[in-house]
Amino acid sequence: RHTRYWRDWSSDVCSSDLLAELMTVFLGETQTLTSSIRKAVELDDRAVLQRAAHTLKGASLSVGAMRLSKIAALLERDAEDAKPERIKTIFAEITEAMKAVVKSAEGHLNQ
Repeated sequence: RHTRYWRDWSSDVCSSDLLAELMTVFLGETQTLTSSIRKAVELDDRAVLQRAAHTLKGASLSVGAMRLSKIAALLERDAEDAKPERIKTIFAEITEAMKAVVKSAEGHLNQ
C-alpha cells in the first residue's frame, strides 16, 4: 500500500533519490517521536505526549502513512483526558502501525 504511494509520488512529485532521502529523514524522525511518546507514556507526561503525537500525525500524513497518522491523531486528542490504560492501548497501536510503515519504507528503499 505505502510502496505504491511512494512509487507514484516519486514519479509525480520528485526524483527517486529525493524520495529516498525524505523517507530516511521520516524514518529517523518517527523513531525519535516514538521514543518520546514511549517515555511520555511511562512518565504520564501528557503535555509531551500530546506534542509528540501531533508531530507524528503531521509527519505521517506528509508521507502517506494514513493509518499511523490517524492513530497519532487519536492519541493527540485523548492525551489530555484519557486514562493511562487507554493511552497505553493507543501507543501499542502506534507501535504496530509504525512497524508496517518501516517495513514498507525499507522495502521501497531497498528496491
